Amino acid sequence: MKKSILFLVAFVIMLQVCNAQIKVFSGGKVSIGSTTDPGSVWVSHLIKGDYTAFTSGTTFTTCALVKGNTGYSSHSAPDFTFWGDLNTGIYHPGEDKLSFSTGGNERYKIDNANHLFTGSYATFAGSTSFTTCALIKGNTNYSSPSGPDYTFYGDQNTGMYHSGADVLGFSTGSYERLKIDNYGKVEFKNTDENSYAMTFQSYANVGTSKMYIVKYNGSGTFYVLGTGSVYASAYYTGSDISFKENIQDIEGALEKVKNLRGVTFQRKADVLADEADTMTIISGEAKPVEIGVIAQEVEEVVPELVSTQPDGYKYVAYQNFIGLLIEAIKEQQTQIETLEQRVSDCCSNDIIIKSQSIGTDDTPSIENSKVYLKQNRPNPFSDQTAIDYSVNPDANSAQVMVFDMTGKLLKTYEAGKGANTLIISNTEFTPGMYHYSLVIDGKEFDTKRMIISK
Repeated sequence: MKKSILFLVAFVIMLQVCNAQIKVFSGGKVSIGSTTDPGSVWVSHLIKGDYTAFTSGTTFTTCALVKGNTGYSSHSAPDFTFWGDLNTGIYHPGEDKLSFSTGGNERYKIDNANHLFTGSYATFAGSTSFTTCALIKGNTNYSSPSGPDYTFYGDQNTGMYHSGADVLGFSTGSYERLKIDNYGKVEFKNTDENSYAMTFQSYANVGTSKMYIVKYNGSGTFYVLGTGSVYASAYYTGSDISFKENIQDIEGALEKVKNLRGVTFQRKADVLADEADTMTIISGEAKPVEIGVIAQEVEEVVPELVSTQPDGYKYVAYQNFIGLLIEAIKEQQTQIETLEQRVSDCCSNDIIIKSQSIGTDDTPSIENSKVYLKQNRPNPFSDQTAIDYSVNPDANSAQVMVFDMTGKLLKTYEAGKGANTLIISNTEFTPGMYHYSLVIDGKEFDTKRMIISK
């Protein structure tokens, strides 16, 4: 006991003799490096390992800590952190840089150039509060549509990415929309089956402005004028049999063509809405007269040739008329060949009296009697036709006879003497080809051909 008291006395005397370094006052105040009462200054440090806490007690749930780092710090060991959560706080990763971390991961970083970095992204925003802002992702390899290099806060799967050498891509919603390669090839992609795959819009000041141009050896080989007219050296449509199925012959092609109407027309100015998904017709330009068809009329006869767009306008596939016209011409040629054969058979048939001159002993000559049979007019006809003829005055009898192409007599009209006109209505015969003859005193004077159309 005496030894302890002596040691304490000696320690106090030593402090008094030497320059005082630490002095504890009765009220709990502590002076470091001086024996003077610190007054209102209190020092209440709690030091634990590498951390210092500025707390008045030693019992707490959590408290602010300062780590005694001697170098730059990291997101997993921040300089300013918290008791019980030592990998969350503020750290100093390098000169002129201040960073924030939670759970050992970098969340934000600010550099001397006022750049704000968030996670693996950097932004040049001058504030940490924003709805959205441009971000640069710190990729160390080629990027993808779902993780573009240049993107936006809150929409980080939309932006510009670098998917490979000499390739630049653009994405929205993680999907590739546009890609450009080293050769200048541009690819557009669309994932919405209900929208237009690709839309271009351009405004022309005059109708002759060339909007979209393809050039070869310095010359335009394909271009679109401001009026919507398209020019190219040739057009080809994929028609290989391997592309097709359910191939059927066209039935009744001639009848369909007969029911179509060809028209001439001029286009209305500003007939189409000025929107990105429709064509713009420039007003004020000279409107040429065009030849074509009316889509609504074609749709009633050949609906396969007409397409109705989402905007309600109807369009005609003029190139698809080719197959229809080919079959219609073939049908018509078959009819012509059939009629020609009938005419040939008719001319060799004894039912029709061969044409011969009436200039015999018992009949007057053509020169003296002025007998004639003229071609009907109009020919062909669909309503009625007129046949002019003349019979010599001294004839005993005369008739105009109508035969079908097989030589069968269909109808006989009594012919008057002198010059006369016979009117025949289309209701008297069915459409087709016929022969009509002028017969005087039982002998054929002349025979001609007439055609009745529908």
